[in-house]
Amino acid sequence: MSIFGKKYFGIDISDNAIKAMELSGSFSSATLNSYGNLDLQTKIIKNGQVVNKKLLTEAIKQAIAQTQPKKISTTSCLFALPESKLILTHVKISKKIQQENLNKEILQKVQEIIPFQLKEIYYDYKTVLDYEDYYEILFAAVQKDILNDFIEVFKNANLDLEIVDFESACMVRSLIGNCNMNDAYAIIDIGGRTTIISIYDYCNIRFTNNISIAGNTFTESIATKWDLSFQEAEEFKKSYGLDPVAEEGKVMLVLQKTIQELLAAVKKDINYYQDKTGRKISKIILCGGSALMPKISDYLAKNINITSEIGNPFTKIKSQQKITDKIFYATVAGLALRGLEKNPHKLGINLLKNIK
Repeated sequence: MSIFGKKYFGIDISDNAIKAMELSGSFSSATLNSYGNLDLQTKIIKNGQVVNKKLLTEAIKQAIAQTQPKKISTTSCLFALPESKLILTHVKISKKIQQENLNKEILQKVQEIIPFQLKEIYYDYKTVLDYEDYYEILFAAVQKDILNDFIEVFKNANLDLEIVDFESACMVRSLIGNCNMNDAYAIIDIGGRTTIISIYDYCNIRFTNNISIAGNTFTESIATKWDLSFQEAEEFKKSYGLDPVAEEGKVMLVLQKTIQELLAAVKKDINYYQDKTGRKISKIILCGGSALMPKISDYLAKNINITSEIGNPFTKIKSQQKITDKIFYATVAGLALRGLEKNPHKLGINLLKNIK
């Protein structure tokens, strides 16, 4: 709920679950009103795309009906698309361009980079840095058919979808406290299908990349090694992870090859950003399901030589509820926090902005 009157709630939909959250108060001092989590059946969402609209519609209604300790009190919602379904890129625009020609110039530059025609996408952009001679613009886009399916589902669920954000922006909002222009952070979201690395610097997202090595890869390596079912291997991963002592370090040894492959990709991205900008990453913040693996933050800190910690998406949110595995709520908490801003529609990317 915005302190300026209108109420909003956030809804996060992944392949495996729906999470909803409504807050009250202000962005810097929010109170949890309602939250909920509903596991999804398989074949409703696959790789971030809607597979079964009817079942998803019913699941959204159920998820909202089950929120606690109060029911969601509004139909106006904010939603975030997964990075794997988005085009995110940065472009530089000269300040010599007349203000009335900025939009045309941005779109011309983007067309040289992205693999789709403008008529095939919904898009939005924002200025992330204002240099002496040019602007740095973050451009976000999604194929129309992907977002159209979600728009139809929300309509059928009797919800007013007002803002479509993207995951990294939401996680930054919930995981990072007060903005400090001197610090640069790498947020590493280790999900089931993909790992997303986002670099937050100068109080804006400056870099994002999807890495195909993630939680399911770790689980499959354990299952293959010991001829286990996926679920059995998942329990080994969650229980022992990268702890060198638990189970005599046997699980850690199995995971090490895949973890090292992931870390090599993360190091490559961090080094690229540091070399390009001259800025040093001061901290790694971990989120996503596999961030709960025992000793993973210690392992990253030792191998990448950067302070690492598990993120807490409730740093700005007061709650009397005992919520387990808070890290799973990073995206939906970021959406709900945006809903508390004075003008959430203009605060950041909104992929509904240019829909006629």
